[in-house]
This record gives sequence, structure tokens and C-alpha cells, in this order.
Amino acid sequence: MKVAICFWGLTRSLKYTIHSIRAKILKQLDDKNIEYKIFLHTYVFDSAYNNPRANEHNIKLDFDEYKLLNPDYVEIDNQDQIKKQIGLEKYRTQKDPWETNYVSVDNYLCAMYSKKRLGQMIQASNEQFDAYLFLRPDVMFLNNFDVRYLTLIRNDVVCIPNFALFPKFNDRAFLCSKHNVYKYTNLFDELYVYSKTHELHSERSQYNILVFLHKLKIQYIPFHFTRVRANGIILNDLKRNKRGNKMTFMGSTNISQKSGFTKYRVHNFFFHM
Repeated sequence: MKVAICFWGLTRSLKYTIHSIRAKILKQLDDKNIEYKIFLHTYVFDSAYNNPRANEHNIKLDFDEYKLLNPDYVEIDNQDQIKKQIGLEKYRTQKDPWETNYVSVDNYLCAMYSKKRLGQMIQASNEQFDAYLFLRPDVMFLNNFDVRYLTLIRNDVVCIPNFALFPKFNDRAFLCSKHNVYKYTNLFDELYVYSKTHELHSERSQYNILVFLHKLKIQYIPFHFTRVRANGIILNDLKRNKRGNKMTFMGSTNISQKSGFTKYRVHNFFFHM
């Protein structure tokens, strides 16, 4: 068994979370003699960090913080240049679901582009892995990563945490096989067409594309963590709608048969909202 551990986005609070990453993730793999490589894509920029929705204002980030992860593969992009390259304004056909004057939508697009870059890095590495674990570096892990989760992934089954579901998806961690890794990292490429008819809400858009377009089934796992802000404030994410302490399963066929979904045609596919 060989695992790619893939971190995306700003490392804004890694100095507060690194000990949990080492103890709850890396040690669990080491103890079971499971080989792994760490991939990291992150950003730098010249200005102070501001995220009004997270109540983070005028914070000077440490852009060398990523070294705490000791990644095997690392790529760093200038976020301001990437924002211009992406062309954020073209994704604003629909309203901002967070009502942040598109600040949160822009942040979402940067996060998804970071995952796309991870896919490119994985492909360029020419290394073969049995499982791919995507994680945010700015979360504090609360329980050990159970290596048995690695046996749950299939060609049509992916795993996500069983808490903070909005309404059926947690977008902060993702476990999949090599069969689905590029479906996940290339989600960014689906978002422009999606945004023409749908609000770019992070959890809803990823869930809709993965489940209804790619026909993947979701296995919910009790893999728990909480976000840590750049200023060191620890949130209490576990309070949010958790699907019990046991692993629960939700298949795309059962979901699509439920009432209350409105269909939208995008390209030649149906997305359900």
C-alpha cells in the first residue's frame, strides 16, 4: 500500500496544526508501515491576509510555514497572478451564495485551482499510489486516521468525513483511489460551465459534479478535525450536522430517486440541486 497525502491551499495556521498532522495522520501510517509521499500546493502574495467571512483581518502570513510538512513535492504559485489567470469575474453569472461580494467565491476558486495543480504534480511525479488523501493544512485533527479507511475506496466509491455536511458534502478532506483522483483534482475545469446556471457554493457544486456527473458513491467516515484560523482561533466544527459516529454510506442512485430535486442541463449532463 502506498498513499499520496495531498495538501492544498494556504498553510495559514500550520504552526498550530502540524503536531496533529504528525500524530493523527503520519504516525498512523508509519505505525502500520504504510509508505506515503507528501504533496503540497500553496500560494504566496505580497499583501496582508484578509478573510472577512472568517473574521481574519490584516494578518501577515508566514509563507515559509509549509516547510513544517517536509513535503516530498511542493509547488508555490503567486495567488494574485493566478487570480488574474483564472479570470474570476467570469464565474459571477449567479449570485454569491455566501453574500460576501464574491470574496468567498474567489477563495473557493483558488482552492479548487490548488487541487488542480496537485493533480498536475501527481502526474508529473510518475509515482504510482493506491490511495490519495486530500487534506487542508489549516485544520487540527482530533482523532487518528484509521488505516482501514483505505480499504473502503473503490472505482465508484470515495470517502469524505461524516460531519460539517452542507448539506451532504464536507469539502475539507477527500479519500479516493487512483481511478478517481483526476476526477477530483480536475473539478476546477467543470466550474465555469457549472457557474453559468448554478451558484458556486463549494459543497453543493462538488457534490453535484462528483455524484451526478461522475456517478460516484460517497462513504462517510468518522474522520474528525476542526479548522484553525490564521490568528490561532480554533473553531468547533464538530457541532455541525454529523452523520453519527459510525461510517454511513450514501449512493448516487438512491439520492437521485428522492423527490425535491430540480434538474438543470449543463453540457449534456444533468445536475441536481
